Amino acid sequence: MESVNIIINQSNCTGCRVCQLICSFLYHNEFNPSKANIQIIEEYELTPIIKFMTQCNHCGQCARNCLYDALKLEVDDTK
Repeated sequence: MESVNIIINQSNCTGCRVCQLICSFLYHNEFNPSKANIQIIEEYELTPIIKFMTQCNHCGQCARNCLYDALKLEVDDTK
């Protein structure tokens, strides 16, 4: 898979964890958010915090499947 730049818009994150489910299924063949290379941290029930783990290879599947535009792929206008 190609490496892409993922833009985070924290304020759009609802904490649905679709990004974590996609990631864990893609790389571990199971729907287990704790095994994902992206983590959603909810502190005090406010806007969740999106955090990429060091194992993340920036494949972009989390952004491609984000329902709320909290994650977007950066558009390269040079091509």
